Amino acid sequence: MMENKKIDILMATYNGEKYLAEQLDSIINQTYHNWNLLIRDDNSTDRTLEIVQDYQKKDNRIKLLKDNKGNLGIVKNFEELLKNSESEFIMFSDQDDIWIENKLDAYLKTAEKIKTKGFLLHSDAVLFNKNKSDASIRTFISKKAKKRIRKYILQLFCTRSHNFNFKRNKKFYSAFS
Repeated sequence: MMENKKIDILMATYNGEKYLAEQLDSIINQTYHNWNLLIRDDNSTDRTLEIVQDYQKKDNRIKLLKDNKGNLGIVKNFEELLKNSESEFIMFSDQDDIWIENKLDAYLKTAEKIKTKGFLLHSDAVLFNKNKSDASIRTFISKKAKKRIRKYILQLFCTRSHNFNFKRNKKFYSAFS
């Protein structure tokens, strides 16, 4: 059974004060509770670090990775988080996401059905604008994009959004180290 499996959620932050608290709340309010949230800030100049530290005081599952490496950019920032992750299951989170409350449960239920040693999962995303009105990718693609642009946009959203998760496997993990 997967109910006791620890999940490491990795979040790279940079000047994310506008939406960060809402995303942290959505993670804290998950129906599955056996997780750690590892955060590395990339030298934000706004209140991002202060917000993370406030949440860290409220919930001991939130861990702030501190180092003197400076601004690394998003890819290297996530690489540092991966190096500090120890759980078998890893999920990536953007600082401006909002997760539905059963995201972790749904992930583990799906993972339980997969029999291979290592795997990569991703989930659908609902995109919305700053007013939280639906700005669904499906609508955008069907009305404004041609076939080759559609492929590019789908690739962009599958790789630029951290809406994917994986089970740690030595061979799979070595690709990231």
